[in-house]
Amino acid sequence: MAIPDIRIDTWPKLLLPREEIKATLQYLAHKTGKPVSFRWFTENEGYSDQSVSVRVFVNDDLAATYNPSHVMINGQSCAVASTQRGMAAALVRADWKKIADDEDQLIGAVDHNRIILPLEITAADNEAARAILAYVVEKAVDLLDFDVADMVRKREEDFARHFGEAFRKSITTRLESRQEEFDTRKREAEQAYYTLVDFERERSVFEQELAFLTGLAEKSCAKTARKQVQALLQVQSSGQYTHIAFDGEGVLHATTAPVTIEHEGYEIPLGRYEVEIPSNGDVRIKALDEHPTADHPHPHIAHDHRPCLGNISGDVAKLIGKLRYAEVLQLLHSFLSSFNAENPYERLGHFDPSGQYQDEDDDPCESCDEKCTPYCVFSCEHNSDIYTCSDCCEYRSEYCFTECEHNADFERFHPCESCERKGTQECHLECLHNKEWQLQNPCDECDDEECRKDECPCFTKRQELEHAEARS
Repeated sequence: MAIPDIRIDTWPKLLLPREEIKATLQYLAHKTGKPVSFRWFTENEGYSDQSVSVRVFVNDDLAATYNPSHVMINGQSCAVASTQRGMAAALVRADWKKIADDEDQLIGAVDHNRIILPLEITAADNEAARAILAYVVEKAVDLLDFDVADMVRKREEDFARHFGEAFRKSITTRLESRQEEFDTRKREAEQAYYTLVDFERERSVFEQELAFLTGLAEKSCAKTARKQVQALLQVQSSGQYTHIAFDGEGVLHATTAPVTIEHEGYEIPLGRYEVEIPSNGDVRIKALDEHPTADHPHPHIAHDHRPCLGNISGDVAKLIGKLRYAEVLQLLHSFLSSFNAENPYERLGHFDPSGQYQDEDDDPCESCDEKCTPYCVFSCEHNSDIYTCSDCCEYRSEYCFTECEHNADFERFHPCESCERKGTQECHLECLHNKEWQLQNPCDECDDEECRKDECPCFTKRQELEHAEARS
């Protein structure tokens, strides 16, 4: 018999190797005959009779109050790392079936089809994490309960009630907005030919959407709303989103599960995002988890949270116009999970917490304090002919001509080359590089037969140099 599907989400503090997690989950999938998903715990997640959920508490430093120093499993003590903290007692519900270690410490729980690990075991790669995961999964098999039809039905009814109210308000708001825009554009079209041409080009789109919205507004929209409820619940049950709701203004808010971009064999965990979809279609996406080395929320999201949707922007606009929010959320989740190297706001490598991924055009010297210094040009192992002497911050400087060991005896660069002061009185009397006329001697080629030596500053300096040489 084939083992059902196993899905393991990735997040920044997941340090336990995925292959070891998968090996334990395969046992669970084999025993239950159901697909298994593994990700972090969310309090309001729904239930399913078609799958098994394994959820790990990931602390936010506010809810983490459970800090055991060790666990005792099958007579063996395993030290627990300080990062493997546990959820507050207030989050551990009384109706959960508890799983304890040999010393009666809580290390697991079962909530219908959910197996909950109250310790953040994945925050460290140690024996305690492996022992807890294996033990809890084994004990949970006999405690799972897939009789959740009544709970699912009640949740759908509650969601449908709230959604129906917001759905009707969204229809009215959208209808009024589009009707006002239609009327404005129509007046403009009557005033000028070019506006009329533009209006005629978009007339069919407006009329189709207005007809659709008017039909919904004039009749009971319960059937349409019910379809959207079911579609949105399916999207949430799929694990792409952990929370979907409408606010009082008819704006849809959806929180994603941790998002991972898979690109060129790398997995880049980006954390969670909040998607906001107002009835006017102005989509905004905000990052809920910090990216310490990145400036933007996502490689394809601007600082103002507006996504650059590229070739899906037209599809998103049409789906919002038809109030098909579930399909919009699926498109946006695919967008968040993908990367286009041709036009990002920011390089993908800036979002990799491991620092292993390098963009093709990434400059390893970008933030280096030694960039374009003599060390960078001649000694740094990362500089493979990227920077040369002409890029050096000391190029043709005093250091270059007097101290740089790579320009000894002016082998590479001569201070007189292209010097605008060459041959001037400043060159002969003041230039530090020609202080003893090693480079430029004004008297060698002087043909002034009437030179009044007692008045020539260069003759005076020549005498000084000759006397100094004689004394030495």
